[in-house]
Amino acid sequence: MPHILDLDLDFFVGLLLTIVSMVALDESEYRRVTHAEVETFLEDRCGLSKTKQLPGHFCTGHEDAFDTWADWIDKKIIESRFCIAPVGAR
Repeated sequence: MPHILDLDLDFFVGLLLTIVSMVALDESEYRRVTHAEVETFLEDRCGLSKTKQLPGHFCTGHEDAFDTWADWIDKKIIESRFCIAPVGAR
């Protein structure tokens, strides 16, 4: 069964938030990771590679991911049964 990596970019904010504390924070209250840290995570923890690229799509909202997956299923890029791969906390 194919796996889909659905990675929310705010995963790379250094402060973990809980549902209770999801409010707008001042940038002094958290640390953004560097470009190099993101690259290292994607390559080392997710198995992605610049030299062996996989199909992908950048979305700005969660609903866009569902639309993309439906389009890929229609185009036979992925099967209608797939697994969304969980990514553990840093």
